Amino acid sequence: MLRLRALSGSSRRRLLSVVSSAGIATMVFFGMLNPTVGRSQSQMQSTSTIMPEYNYDVVSVKPSKPGNRDSMSMSMTPTPDGFAATNVTLQMLITLAYGVDDDQITHAPNWLDTDRFDVGAKMDGSVMDQLQKLAKDDQKLARQRMLQALLADRFKLTIHRETKALPAYSLVIAKNGPKLKEAKPGDTYPNGFVTPAGRGGAGGIMQSASATGYKFVAQGIPFSTFVTWLSVQLRRPVLDKTGLTGNYDVTLNYSLDFSQLRAPSDDTSLPPAPDATSPSLLTAVQEQLGLKLESGKGGGETIVIDHAEKPSGN
Repeated sequence: MLRLRALSGSSRRRLLSVVSSAGIATMVFFGMLNPTVGRSQSQMQSTSTIMPEYNYDVVSVKPSKPGNRDSMSMSMTPTPDGFAATNVTLQMLITLAYGVDDDQITHAPNWLDTDRFDVGAKMDGSVMDQLQKLAKDDQKLARQRMLQALLADRFKLTIHRETKALPAYSLVIAKNGPKLKEAKPGDTYPNGFVTPAGRGGAGGIMQSASATGYKFVAQGIPFSTFVTWLSVQLRRPVLDKTGLTGNYDVTLNYSLDFSQLRAPSDDTSLPPAPDATSPSLLTAVQEQLGLKLESGKGGGETIVIDHAEKPSGN
């Protein structure tokens, strides 16, 4: 289950910079957040002619209870037989359904990221059985499409896509080469992260904050996962041009300078930024990991909202 604080749309991505031992969860839900903008959409389009259509059999969409709308928590849970979400906005659902960042959604109505809803969806048993027979990637794409159909039906959502040049970073090897420690087959982490059950983890990701800055620690993760994490932190696509394909142990001490991001921080619900004694994320990546983030442009797909309505009820 994915649980996030119910922040503004522009703030959800910055949530990973707050103390969190489950930050990576935001990047693996339906496998939709990608370091390269538009990858999910192109995958979806390439399989749309051969993948059968699946739909939820029973759907409920209701406004969140008044007491929950101001709550600092929300949840979105894929289940074997459906999908459940509590205290979520339509914008959150769109980012999940289409695999885009908030900044890739345009022409949105003013309630898109303010009004909150509870969503419950169940699929027929035969559909669940058919989904379980699909390959893992096809299951993810099928669930995306099911969520898209739900939004079209209950929110009367219609969209079209446009491709435009978007701010992006290219990740390259710095002058003196990478300083990453490659994880070897059979590596274990006896002092690694603690799972919810209290057992030592065999690798993973943890973030923490202190008076001097933020700390990111990863053990045995694919390099592509690290690139995805960078994309979330920087709020821009990060195009991997390093050629690195292994699994790595990564430790990074850094501070976040919101002036480097695509939009300034407007979120007052986050704790004050730590004292800027740690280097900025861009500097830390170069000095501590031997990698370099170069600012530029990348072709990206945006979701243009043509129409959306608040659901009338069940």
